[in-house]
Amino acid sequence: MEKLIFVFAIIIVLSTIFSVSPSRAITGHHRRFEGMISLISYLILFYFSFNYGEFKDHYIKLFALSSSIMGLYGIFQYFNLKELILHGVFQWGYGAYATIGNRNFLGSYITLFLPINIFLYIKYQKKMYLAWSCILFLCMLCTFTRSAWLAFVVYSIVLIKFIKNNKKHLKKCIKIYVVFIIISLSFNGITQGALFNRQLSIIKDANNVIMEENADRSGSGRIFIWKRAVKLIPDRPLLGSGPDTFDLVFMKRFGKECGMNHHYDKAHNEYLQIAVTEGIPALVLYLIIVISIVKGAYSRAKIEEEMIPIVLSLIGYLTQAFFNISVVAVAPIYWILLGYAAGIIFKNKKIIYD
Repeated sequence: MEKLIFVFAIIIVLSTIFSVSPSRAITGHHRRFEGMISLISYLILFYFSFNYGEFKDHYIKLFALSSSIMGLYGIFQYFNLKELILHGVFQWGYGAYATIGNRNFLGSYITLFLPINIFLYIKYQKKMYLAWSCILFLCMLCTFTRSAWLAFVVYSIVLIKFIKNNKKHLKKCIKIYVVFIIISLSFNGITQGALFNRQLSIIKDANNVIMEENADRSGSGRIFIWKRAVKLIPDRPLLGSGPDTFDLVFMKRFGKECGMNHHYDKAHNEYLQIAVTEGIPALVLYLIIVISIVKGAYSRAKIEEEMIPIVLSLIGYLTQAFFNISVVAVAPIYWILLGYAAGIIFKNKKIIYD
């Protein structure tokens, strides 16, 4: 694992050196800052959590508590409780965005922590974990982020698969998901049907792609980006255009098709982003790393239930990453959790629960 991470770092450095814009590739786009410095920093976080991190019970509880505070902040923000929220935070679009500045990124943040809160309630059966789970779930709805909702469905299915033979856990799982349904119905009523309309748009967009009717507009324009981004990969297949330089090559080639009011600086798919900016070898290496970790964590979770929340978080993040982008506000947490999981699997570290 350490060798794989080292090779991945070397590829990132080489991609920066031979980038279409080395200066940009070092620091990244002025709004994203996911250049070589950030990417190498992620790998350093992974290395330290992999080698020295200990996944203790109070750590996971702190994760749950801190994330619920962020969720509560997002809820206050959505319902415009101005006296309870900070001002001056960059925002984009509608929906809750908390301190991150974008509802999609808050959705990816919640994806990492909501399954942890759900599992803690199922395991310990304490009301505070139920409350924290409900806060995060409601905040996830307030983001109106479909990728986070899809991830929620995926890791919920995986969770049920893990606990289906444990009647005590299954009973608590049913209880918390009934509460989630009640929250969804209530929030849909408050938003006058906007929630369910947004959810139904997932099916509508999928149908448009299948039937090839207005496919480019589907997924908030993601299909338009993906179809053209794929064409960029053969131009620089080995090292890509350089970290966080997607817009330089995309807009140069497809700028006229994008229109005056659109500037695409990310592929809105983390896997496609890596292929375009760091090259095919980088993508293959990344997939080998995450698949081996998730596969090992999944096997471990079958015999050690304490591993379940980590598996759910990683699966959730990797699902939403297909429709979202990596950002410095969320990615470090993901890489730390990935490092924890790798340490447990490959170094046979124990998960210490009280």
